[in-house]
Amino acid sequence: MRNRKNIRAAASAIALLAQFTFVSVNCLASISAETQYKVAGRWLGKFPLPDDNSLTDADNPVAVELTIKEDAGKLSGTAVFYVIRNKDGKPQIVGKKESELIAPQFDGKSLMFSVKSKGAQPGTEANIEMRMTLKSDTEAELESPHDSSAAVFQLKKMK
Repeated sequence: MRNRKNIRAAASAIALLAQFTFVSVNCLASISAETQYKVAGRWLGKFPLPDDNSLTDADNPVAVELTIKEDAGKLSGTAVFYVIRNKDGKPQIVGKKESELIAPQFDGKSLMFSVKSKGAQPGTEANIEMRMTLKSDTEAELESPHDSSAAVFQLKKMK
């Protein structure tokens, strides 16, 4: 009799533990799913505005454009970096450099990729690593993680 009570108590404890584990795993999955963003789309970014308010957002041209595509879980895309010069007292686009995204990897919040750039020696190229950190489904920051002096671009996803 006592053995049956012990067996029932153990079975109840195991069932309760299994149910608790199932609920915990589902809660953790839903929490991590909430922080997963969709990176595919067209993103535009500008240089940060100067602290002295000498430039408005409307006069600040687009400095970078990322187009990210996803096909069957595989990412690809292009990055366009616009050359901006001060002309007639305002920044203006005077050229651009386009590069395919090299080895894009997305973890649900950060997109790591490289782009080709001019190398240190004339006629050479180098790969520059970039990190795009999504803050929401429509806002992100783009930076060069190995160059602390480089600007951090605030990106907006276009519809």
